[in-house]
Amino acid sequence: MNSQTAQGGLVLSNIYFNYSSTMLRLTNTDVTWGVQTLSFDLVKNSGPNWRLYTEATSNLVISACDTDSGVASGSLCFDKTNPYIGIGTFSPSKTLHVNGTILGTA
Repeated sequence: MNSQTAQGGLVLSNIYFNYSSTMLRLTNTDVTWGVQTLSFDLVKNSGPNWRLYTEATSNLVISACDTDSGVASGSLCFDKTNPYIGIGTFSPSKTLHVNGTILGTA
C-alpha cells in the first residue's frame, strides 16, 4: 500500500486523511469501492465526545462487511432526509427496522 503526505494529510491508496486536533476527515476517491467518493468527518465536541458527519445529501451507513467481497452482514443506516435509523436494513422509512431480535439488558 502506497502512502505519502498530501494536502496536510496522509494518502493511502486513494484514501485521504486530513486531520487537526478537533477533526479527522476521510475521503475515498477509489471507484473500485463502488462509489465515486466517500467523505466523512469525525468532529470533536466539548468533552470526550466525537461526532460523525457526512455531506448534507448523503445517508450514513455503518456496516460489518466481509473484507474480500464487501458484502454487508449487518448495517446501521441513518437517513438524512427523514427521521430514520435502520439496523440490518437499507430500506428508508420513518420506522425503526430491525432484522433480528432486540435485546434489552438492565
